[in-house]
Amino acid sequence: MRHERRHSLLYTVYLRSPLWRVRRRLWIRNARGRCQRCGRRRRPLTIHHRTYRRLGRERRADIEVLCRPCHQDRHGHAARRPAPFARAIRSLAVLTVVLAAVHALLTAAHAL
Repeated sequence: MRHERRHSLLYTVYLRSPLWRVRRRLWIRNARGRCQRCGRRRRPLTIHHRTYRRLGRERRADIEVLCRPCHQDRHGHAARRPAPFARAIRSLAVLTVVLAAVHALLTAAHAL
């Protein structure tokens, strides 16, 4: 059975923001392009949140730069390759939720 954490829409939007991209790049640079767990220079490197308490204003102690196998291991999953189109399907799901929210807001505003 596959256990996967479902993140909030806010978290998903944050991970697609320019702020996140800059912070991610800085954290990886500060780790000298190495996984902080195994020390290897594997690609891609990922950012693991130790806590979500300060999401959007993370402190250095809140995150960890990890290679994909170490990140999967950190979450208790065996290393695996994502299924084809999985990222596109997730993006479409997020877009659907956002569009539904916008539609609801526009419908409510129009009713006024």
